[in-house]
Amino acid sequence: MRDVIVHEYDQLDFEVVWDVVQNKLSELLRSIEVLLEGD
Repeated sequence: MRDVIVHEYDQLDFEVVWDVVQNKLSELLRSIEVLLEGD
């Protein structure tokens, strides 16, 4: 998604971005925390 945001922002679907912000970021944060606990 980063490449689309950076290079194709004129074609960006803001509804998809908002869905990711609302529904996926907390899942990503939990995954990162688990990885960091392993160190």
